[in-house]
Amino acid sequence: MITTMTRKSKALCFLFVLVSFFSSVVFAQVEELSPLYINYSLSESKAAQYKTNSLPDTLSLPFKDDFSKAGPYPDTAKWVKSTSVFVNTNFPLHPRTIGVATFDGLKSNGYPYSPINQVGSSASDTLTSKSIRMGGSLTPADSVYLSFYFQSKGLGGDAPEVNDVLMLDFFDVALDTFFMQKSISRPNNTTIYDTKFTCVMVPITDTKWLKDGFKIRFRNKSTACGSVDLWHIDNIYLGKNRNMHDTVLNDVAFAYTPKSLLKNYSAMPYEQYTGSANMGTTTHLHVRNNDTTQLGINITGYMDVKNNSGTIVHTQTNGSGDIFPYYPNGYCNVSSIADPSFAAFSYNNGIAFTDSTSFVVKHYIKTSAFDVNKNNDTVIFRQKFHNYFAYDDGTPEAGYQLNNFNAELAVRYDVNVKDTMRALDICFNPVIYVNQIEALTFRMLVWNDAGGYPGSVVYKDADTLLHPLYSKNINYPFHRYMFKKALVLPPGTYYVGLLQDDQQALNIGFDFNNDSQSRNFYNTSGSWATSSFQGSVMIRPIFGDSIRAIDGIKSYQREEQAEVLLYPNPVNDHFFIEVKNFNQQGNASFEVECYDMLGNKVFSKLSYNNKEMSTDDLSNGIYLVRVKQNKRYIASKKLLISR
Repeated sequence: MITTMTRKSKALCFLFVLVSFFSSVVFAQVEELSPLYINYSLSESKAAQYKTNSLPDTLSLPFKDDFSKAGPYPDTAKWVKSTSVFVNTNFPLHPRTIGVATFDGLKSNGYPYSPINQVGSSASDTLTSKSIRMGGSLTPADSVYLSFYFQSKGLGGDAPEVNDVLMLDFFDVALDTFFMQKSISRPNNTTIYDTKFTCVMVPITDTKWLKDGFKIRFRNKSTACGSVDLWHIDNIYLGKNRNMHDTVLNDVAFAYTPKSLLKNYSAMPYEQYTGSANMGTTTHLHVRNNDTTQLGINITGYMDVKNNSGTIVHTQTNGSGDIFPYYPNGYCNVSSIADPSFAAFSYNNGIAFTDSTSFVVKHYIKTSAFDVNKNNDTVIFRQKFHNYFAYDDGTPEAGYQLNNFNAELAVRYDVNVKDTMRALDICFNPVIYVNQIEALTFRMLVWNDAGGYPGSVVYKDADTLLHPLYSKNINYPFHRYMFKKALVLPPGTYYVGLLQDDQQALNIGFDFNNDSQSRNFYNTSGSWATSSFQGSVMIRPIFGDSIRAIDGIKSYQREEQAEVLLYPNPVNDHFFIEVKNFNQQGNASFEVECYDMLGNKVFSKLSYNNKEMSTDDLSNGIYLVRVKQNKRYIASKKLLISR
């Protein structure tokens, strides 16, 4: 539930829309992060082809799941189809193993249950097991327990309030219905559950549960406006011969996905890759021993790299050592395993790439028979060399925005060899009333370097107004904005970004899991400042002599190539419209649309140059006039009605 006492970013589920359009709102800070309003991995769930498993519905004990199997959906061998619960590695903080099941305020298509409902708590996500065999010889004396671990908030989203609960239900086979057994809430204004996973042990002693066809169900209540009020669950274990103290997990596991082996980027253009100069010398891996009794478990680390055709181009053993329990020792501190060196490795072995390519970097560990779960002992990173630079991993955990008149946002990139910049890919965070936010405008800019900060502008299309557009591609949540004129750049440092037209905030995807804070800059007062947030603003520059399409990405289709004049402006009861630099043949008409500042279309008319337009039916205020030609927007202009 969102209340007036929650931190400001949470209230953005609805407040963002108001903030965007009413300059009278006073901001506590210029630079701001907000929750996500959709889940890119769950949007377009039909396209993702969520497939059911042909295994029988009835499962045997023990029943276990640590969600280390790749998502974004729960394993259909264990769970009834549930596309609203998000299996991921992005949102938990200090997870026990790689992968958790996240419950939020988003439905199965990745969009909010109720976009405008920014208060209260209502039923949201549900995760139901397949039927489990509990009958036969099982009795209360067999000491059957269900255990699981949970965390509130984590890395992204916002913390639940007291009414935003996580619930556990048991299925009564005889009555054919579920009954709640546990309700977990997070105390207001406390972080008690936010930074670690807490164990819950539930004894199953009533014989009505010890029957074939038994099921467990997790569900949550949350504010229904987006990826807020997060709960994460992990390490579910239902079995017999257990007790209240049976919390020891004999498992060594990776906890996070690995990072790029490049020095600065998660991806870069293949023509900009010059070999060892672009490589890091070590990478950092999070390996965790979830046991609490063993003093040390010996493990060995390995790394393999495969090229696009699946051939191993590099392999190495990272050494061996003892890993001690996470509590109180933390992650593995054997340097050769936790920080493996690959100083002698480069992807191209000194030979320039001739086209886009990618590599699969696999890290894995080998342990003794002590390790009960081998599924979480391998993690993979896909290293891409296409036509773009990127710091982010392609998945946002929040939205980033600047709340100031004519704010500028810039991200630093270093060009190694002479190349042509042709476009920017921008991940806009879809907010409530997307059609209204799409009426906002911005301009793309490129700056040179001035002592570690953006300097003079080397590209600005002063005649073109662009609008936030939202990708529906679950694999690439960016939209491509083409430059009007290709920008040839010699080697050097450059900054790419945008200029907001006014105080209306633009909400851009923000990646918490890859930190390029020192390369994110903003200007709201005439001087540049480094971002105060750790993470990566999701803006990617596109390079190359031609634009090779990434699967599913679309170029900006509404690039405005004309200029519209409205006069008089401000206007009383009528105005004239004139469109310059558009492809008019003879007395051809164009379509004029007018929107109010809530995104409502107030009129749409065919027109000609110097056509008189009446405003008699419109109230005083600011409007956006947009001009279409051949079903494409070619120009837009703000109109002020003042009587």
